[in-house]
Amino acid sequence: MSKTLFYNTVFCDATYELDISGLLIILTSNYSNVNEMKDRLGLPIFYRIDKFIHFNEFDEKTIYDITMSEIEAHVKECGGKFSVDDVYERVSPIIQATGENARTIKNKVQEIIENILFEEISQ
Repeated sequence: MSKTLFYNTVFCDATYELDISGLLIILTSNYSNVNEMKDRLGLPIFYRIDKFIHFNEFDEKTIYDITMSEIEAHVKECGGKFSVDDVYERVSPIIQATGENARTIKNKVQEIIENILFEEISQ
């Protein structure tokens, strides 16, 4: 069945028959270089990738901007039960200046918000 996806314009399995002639597959990964991708993916898949786009790590300003955006969205969502400054004061020590991505920042902000809300109902 996997040969169908790569060698034909129609993908068939036990349930579906699809025209995939215009199919675009987007892969994301955390591999640090092309050789690591070859080793981990294997050459048959690697050589079917037509375009590689390298993304640089976020700089400190981008990390700050994403953090503030996440905080502001949560403060608004929670109806002002706490301030942006209160959340930032608690989340900033756990967000690193490098190596963060939008997902890790979002999770850390969410964790702090949940802690604040839990503390509020526990009082």
